[in-house]
Amino acid sequence: MCPVAARANARRVIMVAELVGYLLHEHYQNRVPQPLIYQQLEDWGIDISVCQVNRILTEKLEEFHLELASVLETGVGYSKYIHTDDTGARQGGKNGY
Repeated sequence: MCPVAARANARRVIMVAELVGYLLHEHYQNRVPQPLIYQQLEDWGIDISVCQVNRILTEKLEEFHLELASVLETGVGYSKYIHTDDTGARQGGKNGY
């Protein structure tokens, strides 16, 4: 592979990784539902299917679950008081829980 093509491929890989990170952050941290994420990507002109968005958000997440369990265990062991909020995102005018 020529150096120019290699650099272009590396940039593409980085852009995909950043997009996946953004999607995971929006969905799990900001609680943005999948239809809104898909609509945003479509508005930005990103050619991606609903199924691809779903796969990104639901598959190969074992590493994140292990990290979450570790953080939770450490936090519970360290904290004297724990407050949680399990409010879900609204979808179609209805609460998501």
